[in-house]
Amino acid sequence: MKGISFLLTSVFLNVLGQVAFKAGMLKIGEIMFHPTKIFQIGVQIFSKPIILLGVFLYAVSAFSWIIGLSKAELSFAYPMLSIGYILIFFLSVWLFREPFSIPRLIGTIVVCGGLVLVARS
Repeated sequence: MKGISFLLTSVFLNVLGQVAFKAGMLKIGEIMFHPTKIFQIGVQIFSKPIILLGVFLYAVSAFSWIIGLSKAELSFAYPMLSIGYILIFFLSVWLFREPFSIPRLIGTIVVCGGLVLVARS
């Protein structure tokens, strides 16, 4: 399990980045995309410090992930990303009051089962 600390750090930073992105977009609201307004949309998005924090967290996450990949097999490392799916599910319900549903919970449990199988290999 070489590199697992870097892989887990990457996953957690990725999750925090997603939470930052969502928090920022809740402040901005829904974006109506149009190709002629791409610059204005970019300014609107990247003028929010919380979005910039998310980008920074993603960059550090990528750096940590690359170090982890230098130490671990990709077939072991990549399933670790599913930890992020699990965390995002619960954080979304808790922080953003997103709907909690049994099908989503069951799907999350199935992901956990797969993660356990890979981690034990």
